[in-house]
Amino acid sequence: MCLKEQERREKRSRLIKLILIPLYYIIVIPICVLTLINEPETWLPIIIVAAVPVLYYLSVFKADLLFELEYMLNPNLSHAEPSDWYYFCNQIGGYVILLFGIGFAIYIHCIS
Repeated sequence: MCLKEQERREKRSRLIKLILIPLYYIIVIPICVLTLINEPETWLPIIIVAAVPVLYYLSVFKADLLFELEYMLNPNLSHAEPSDWYYFCNQIGGYVILLFGIGFAIYIHCIS
């Protein structure tokens, strides 16, 4: 495979992953607005739902930072490196977090 073609695929993959964030907000914002109109005291769960894409972004794009934060205080693992399995699990976790955020928004709306 040509190097330019591989770079194009990586750019396209990154763009698709980034597009998931506005798509999440397009789905969640109407649900949250309707929930806040019906029950104004549900503002705290709405803030949690709004913060979910930050966790997604960290899991998918900043896995190295999460790895460093996780093992920063463990002196036995000062030279540890994240594996491919770690990156894969973080990406899957990021997608699950987005789905959880949508489900949580719907749940809050249904119980209010």
